[in-house]
Amino acid sequence: MMRLFMMRSALLALLAFTALVARFASAHAIGLSRGEYRTLPHGVEATLVFDRAELGALLDGTPGDAPEAAAAFASSAAREVIERRIVQRLSLSDRDGQPCPGSLRELEPSENSGVRLTAVYRCAAPPDSSAGVELGFWDALTPGHRHLALTPGAPSTAAEAAASPAPTPATPQQILYERQPRLGLAALPSAEGPSLGGWLRLGVEHILGGYDHLLFLLALAIVMPVARTLAATVSVFTLAHSLTLALATLCVVAPPTSWVECAIALSIVYVGLENLTPRAARPRFALVFAFGLVHGFGFAGALAELGLPVAQTPGALLSFNAGVELGQLAVLAVVFPLVRQFRRTRWFEPRAVPALSLVTALAGAVWFFERV
Repeated sequence: MMRLFMMRSALLALLAFTALVARFASAHAIGLSRGEYRTLPHGVEATLVFDRAELGALLDGTPGDAPEAAAAFASSAAREVIERRIVQRLSLSDRDGQPCPGSLRELEPSENSGVRLTAVYRCAAPPDSSAGVELGFWDALTPGHRHLALTPGAPSTAAEAAASPAPTPATPQQILYERQPRLGLAALPSAEGPSLGGWLRLGVEHILGGYDHLLFLLALAIVMPVARTLAATVSVFTLAHSLTLALATLCVVAPPTSWVECAIALSIVYVGLENLTPRAARPRFALVFAFGLVHGFGFAGALAELGLPVAQTPGALLSFNAGVELGQLAVLAVVFPLVRQFRRTRWFEPRAVPALSLVTALAGAVWFFERV
């Protein structure tokens, strides 16, 4: 009796999870941005690129991923908000310890559904390279946001001294870090750019924050009683999204982000509803491959906006993709044993599977209408 009670409690928790994930549609992925920092004779120029949807969330009610959002960012109200929440939260001092006030110079749409802003920080004396650049805009962005700092390599400039002790003139230094308060030597993990392990971890965190991708995999797992079939299905999904992840990141094919996100939501609706039919009991490799291609474009959005140099892209792509796969396997390693235990009960197949499938389809529908 106690065992049955615990199993039903675990199932109710699983139902609650699938019912609540729709609330986190905007938290589909960890936010990413890039910044290029150049020194001036008396100050620093910063060019920052953010995802349009993430930055649009700062503007009251602005649909950041909608076509009209580009015009919204051109308004004076948008400039005021971005300057207050982003530009003025990035600070530095001159050699005399006096703050260098910053102002927004340009705000415009960029490639890959991004927004580019250029800010200038003017100092009374040359900027203090030992103090670096303080980053204080984290609370305005998606939790877990990552920032890639690009510091063009002309020796002995303050920005480069803060980012790297030995910059290479031919190749921009790249530092990927999490919520570090300062672009300074003490805060940065490496002078050689993000390690493969850093991209691997980012891939794991990206899939763990991608509730729509996880819900898609969960919908497949609850109707597959055989571990071998589930493993083959996940392999097909992996092959498909790895293909489109590479194509999109290398700029071979890059469909609009808004279309991709809507298509991902519809794939969840379809799989949830198909779970209610006899076809769900058979392997669905063709379907999973097709939807895997769509989900791959969604993964690619995390890397495309960073605008990685060509030389850095292959290693980052492979490590990021490996991290995504490790995250998926970790989730399924927890979910599948639970599903296998539930299958031994009389109520799981006739009651739990339809309930979970309907909640999955409902969550996908909510995501779709929000993203439209």
